Amino acid sequence: MCEWFDETSEQLLGYLDKKNLTENTMVTYIWDNGWAAASTSASNPNQKSGKNFTLRSKGSPFENGIRSPIMVSWPGHVRQINSQRTLAHAIDIFLTIAAAADLKAPENLQGINLRNAEARRKRRLVFSVTNSIQDMTPGDPDSTLQYLWCIEDNWKLLVRYAGKDTTRYKIVHTWDTVPVRLYNLKNDPSKKRIWLERIRMSSRG
Repeated sequence: MCEWFDETSEQLLGYLDKKNLTENTMVTYIWDNGWAAASTSASNPNQKSGKNFTLRSKGSPFENGIRSPIMVSWPGHVRQINSQRTLAHAIDIFLTIAAAADLKAPENLQGINLRNAEARRKRRLVFSVTNSIQDMTPGDPDSTLQYLWCIEDNWKLLVRYAGKDTTRYKIVHTWDTVPVRLYNLKNDPSKKRIWLERIRMSSRG
């Protein structure tokens, strides 16, 4: 897949160069979601137990299931930054492209223009949702809801739901029976400790 990506990227960028469009074209590469599981074999005991499979699986709300690369190439307009840690979300992509193209986006859209340093600096919190994989009910998306989650600074909160799942991918989440999880992503990136004490303190105000 890496070789295929290199080849097709070269073809696309080469075409833009040939047509003298490189400096006036933003190329954005977006990955769908997370990384594949370590094993997809039904006989794998780790997959059967769920935990090792799920924590590394695309489609789950854990870090390896939601973090994905987004690469942007626009010579003369986008510069490489090696050491900046800011939150980015898929909802930011349209607003970023619209701003780059000098288009006015609808005011009710969520997200930020990622080229706006001040907007990135002010962002402290992002929300998202995880539904059943390849299972949906048109007009009633909440029926397949598995998680609501948010990240604020170094904290990540997961709230578990029991939406329906009629697919073979339900092992990604059916093992998880913990209603609420709170993790510190800086001190515990592998999410081995659940900060339930902090949740209880917060619930008392």
